[in-house]
Amino acid sequence: MTAIHRRCIVVSLGSNIEPRGTHINNALAFLRTLHEGAVEKFCVSTISETTPLGCVPETADFFNAVAAFESSLPAHTLLDALLAYEVANGRPASREKNTPRTIDLDLLFCGDERHDDERLVLPHPRIGERQFLLALIAEIFETAKLNEKEYCEKKE
Repeated sequence: MTAIHRRCIVVSLGSNIEPRGTHINNALAFLRTLHEGAVEKFCVSTISETTPLGCVPETADFFNAVAAFESSLPAHTLLDALLAYEVANGRPASREKNTPRTIDLDLLFCGDERHDDERLVLPHPRIGERQFLLALIAEIFETAKLNEKEYCEKKE
């Protein structure tokens, strides 16, 4: 088995249960604990307020952000950490799809890794359906070629 080298990890964050900003900021603090690079290599987009997609009517708007950081943790280990954080912070482990949530952490990229199994698909399969995500990713990266190997050139 080969060692995993540190690579760029991209995670989206979302919350539509108050206090949304607090949930996002607490999740960012958690993601910083997973970061293995220099402090200045932890990048965060602005926090954007977005209309829910695919949710029941009357669902509150989301606060969304994207974070990029460096880690050598395996993709499934990162996924487990994100899911554990969600559950520990009020998101039921078993729930209906597109329900309100205190925090939603989606693993978008793990460097140029590709995964397609019952637990994890990378890159995240619905990035292109969410224009707000593309805009938030573009705040951090000079290029974000979603279906090509090289996507991760951080802006200076």
